[in-house]
Amino acid sequence: MEVTKVFVRLADNNENPRLRAYCTIIIDNAFAVHDLKIIDGNDGIFVAMPTRKIRTRCPGCNRTNPTGQRWCGNCGRRLEETQRQCLDSAHPVTQNARFLVEDVVLDAFWKAEDDFYGEPEQSTKEEQTPQESER
Repeated sequence: MEVTKVFVRLADNNENPRLRAYCTIIIDNAFAVHDLKIIDGNDGIFVAMPTRKIRTRCPGCNRTNPTGQRWCGNCGRRLEETQRQCLDSAHPVTQNARFLVEDVVLDAFWKAEDDFYGEPEQSTKEEQTPQESER
């Protein structure tokens, strides 16, 4: 397996300060995975796989309702509570595949962030002081 392309879109920090970017990867020039997220977690930056929200089906009328809703929006019947809110829609099956995806995506993210913000200037001892430049 080879990740042949990575597209990074830096996130607007106003919507979620921990969300740093969205990514799309192309695997073997044949398969696209959209909506990977780069998140600034408590232990550092990590890549979150794409997820979808789980919907709860009403036992009475069979209508789907958003997870977390207590009553059916159609018939008013009480819904069972669901603990899990999201489900992975795509994810690596092996640890090696996960490491490969994370490495490629994070490298592309750091490059995109450097391109957008510019690399930080580093002062060196070789720079001239104002007095030296006047001589």
